[in-house]
Amino acid sequence: MCRREIGISLGLGMPAWHIAMQFPLEAMLLGIVGGLAGMAVGALIAAVLAMLLGWPFMLPWTVMLVPVVGAMVGAVGGCVPAIQATRINPAELLRST
Repeated sequence: MCRREIGISLGLGMPAWHIAMQFPLEAMLLGIVGGLAGMAVGALIAAVLAMLLGWPFMLPWTVMLVPVVGAMVGAVGGCVPAIQATRINPAELLRST
């Protein structure tokens, strides 16, 4: 969400908490998608290597926690921009490019 969109939303009366929640939610979604993609690529590489070396391919159940951890990291990372965005005057945000 760019600064101008935040300013428009605040100017139209959207509550600051609603705007603040958008940042962690977007970051969580990106963390989940990134975790799933990384898990898939890592499992594929491990499966190919296991097949080439003649080893049995097994993934521990803890691998399924990767998207959950990605979501938590995204939520924590999205909190700082969310707090900063809601503390700015809407008029300043509308003037910025």
